[in-house]
Amino acid sequence: MTNFAMNALQSKILEEMKSLCSSYLNLQQNRVSRTWSKLFSQYQKKGIYIYGSVGRGKTMLCQTLFDELDLSIKKLSIHFDQFMHDCMKDNTLAEGIINERYKELDVLWIDELQIYDIASAMLLKKIIPELLANGIFVIMSGNIDPINFYKGGLNREIFSGFIPYFYENFDCLHLKGEEDYRFKMFNQTSSLSSRKFFLIHASSDQNLLWNSVVIHQKTKPTKLSFDDREWELKHTFNNDHSIYLTIDELLNDNRGAIDYINLVQNFTHIYIENLTSFTDNNKDLSRRFMTFIDNVYEYKTKLYISSLVSIENIFQVHTTDISYERTLSRLVELLS
Repeated sequence: MTNFAMNALQSKILEEMKSLCSSYLNLQQNRVSRTWSKLFSQYQKKGIYIYGSVGRGKTMLCQTLFDELDLSIKKLSIHFDQFMHDCMKDNTLAEGIINERYKELDVLWIDELQIYDIASAMLLKKIIPELLANGIFVIMSGNIDPINFYKGGLNREIFSGFIPYFYENFDCLHLKGEEDYRFKMFNQTSSLSSRKFFLIHASSDQNLLWNSVVIHQKTKPTKLSFDDREWELKHTFNNDHSIYLTIDELLNDNRGAIDYINLVQNFTHIYIENLTSFTDNNKDLSRRFMTFIDNVYEYKTKLYISSLVSIENIFQVHTTDISYERTLSRLVELLS
């Protein structure tokens, strides 16, 4: 998130997060072994979950806490999509053994908790207790009150028993606020040359600039290969760090989180052309676009978009799913 002065509530929550994390880590380090530590800390919260509406500063607070941890603390930050992919890919982890990537950690930060389906719900129900049992302090951020985790989901009753456990072991902090700080920054760029969002047909200057920067450049095809999946990419720029895709190329062919993770890991600048509105008739495409934006945001990839619609009209979907609001807020920040 763009830097801004913390308000009183954000400062208060940050201090509470620091206090809880410090208290837990001190207890862990001062015991002879983690076995004794588990006994003495059985009534202490073992993690933090901070939640609230989009753009209120959740990631900023977690990042601040994470950055200020002592250098001796073994820590890892990971996006929820990547975490789920790792868990599903590693059979030993799914069977109940913390793999090499996690077992030596003191602190694990999982950003943007989202439970879309019963598979991720049940995997989360299994993995979180194992992380805590291994003495790992878990920090998570998300938009949803824990009482509403996977609300309305298929076979939710199988998962719902996890919610009381979650409340018992996590300090659940609600970050309230009336203002989405990301929207404050949008459209504040003063020059056309610094623009990242181009509304095609609205301005001949915008069209000309987009064409000169993207369409008229020499490109070459390349292929991304990973996890027995391949993605033929038609237009990579000669510097090999930038790529241009139409919105159809980005979203078609049943792309998933791992495709977009690998895309943003391989390219520092991504140009997307012909973005248009998502409606109730193409919710699958809108879900893929949201996953793409989440990973662009996570990996701090530079994003440039030409669009047939204004940014506030991208999502024309009738839903109460807060994921759409979150994606729009993140998109605004990325394009500011």
